[in-house]
Amino acid sequence: MATASRRAPATKGSPGKGSMTSVQQLEMKRKILQSVQRLSDRDCAETAVLELREAAQHLDREQFALMLHTLTEGLGNPHYAKMAFTRRLIIQIVGELGAEHMERLTRRSCSRLCATIFQHVDDADGNVREACADAFALLAQSYAAILPRSSSANGRANSPQGGSRISLFLQCVFDSMSAKAQGKMAQCGAALCLARMIARVGAAHVTPALPRLCQRIEQHLNSKSCAARTELLQALANIAEVSREDLFPHAPFTAVLKCLHSSSFDTRVAAADVLGTCGLRLGASMVGLAPMIVQELEGKRFDTVKPVRDAVLEAIDAFAPLMPPTDEGAREADAPGAESGMTSVTLPTTSE
Repeated sequence: MATASRRAPATKGSPGKGSMTSVQQLEMKRKILQSVQRLSDRDCAETAVLELREAAQHLDREQFALMLHTLTEGLGNPHYAKMAFTRRLIIQIVGELGAEHMERLTRRSCSRLCATIFQHVDDADGNVREACADAFALLAQSYAAILPRSSSANGRANSPQGGSRISLFLQCVFDSMSAKAQGKMAQCGAALCLARMIARVGAAHVTPALPRLCQRIEQHLNSKSCAARTELLQALANIAEVSREDLFPHAPFTAVLKCLHSSSFDTRVAAADVLGTCGLRLGASMVGLAPMIVQELEGKRFDTVKPVRDAVLEAIDAFAPLMPPTDEGAREADAPGAESGMTSVTLPTTSE
């Protein structure tokens, strides 16, 4: 691998040559795949990762694209990535290298990387699925940071939000979730990628996408074929965390309240968490809806599952400051001496 890193500058600076020869490409791919094979050996994995990262520093755009392509090829080859540990490392490396050298990638290259990640969001190993979500979020954060403002305004009209810098990544998520062939694990993995991305990119890039983004989330929450309601609700909770009051006009509260009565206790917990987060983060904008939401939450106060009860109680507490005063509270406020802090005390009578 070190040889490949030394050859890279010579190829980049070769006069009169704008691209690598077939022999150079094959040699570079061979050495990269050697490093990929070493990733499956836990004793050599750390050294192999360092070699790949060092080699990437000296590659031009064409060579770097070839490197990422070769890594993703190794990811799909059982000979190199038969172990979950190896698959996780490759996905992690692809995400880190792509994010670190995002200026060398075209929009098309970035889209291909996302497509590769989504091919593995339904991996049987949970650590691989987590690596996919982290890599996707890292790529989105880096892409949004370097994308020129003029480019972000030229999004597709049918994308989740044309004017958003993360429209490319939102489109990848919802295209994956809308595919009829996708099973439960793939849907959950795609929704997990969405939740992780929202938490990482922040309000500056999420808020412009809110109208269309919330509409798409609501469509999937209401869909009978949706198998990722818990993860989508987590994404919605993350939106409430980063966008706060900006979420209120677009938040799909009706769909969330419907999820509160789901037969899945995980979905009920997630719905209560979303409502609690909205009560805490959206502030005074939630005052008008507070009585109705609290009434729905009270209906689940005695749920048969303890985590649901705990989440519901936390949500009710979050809405307590937003509730209008009760009749008894209003009478106490209007009672004589209330303003001065005086309270009437009835003394016990003694019998003579």
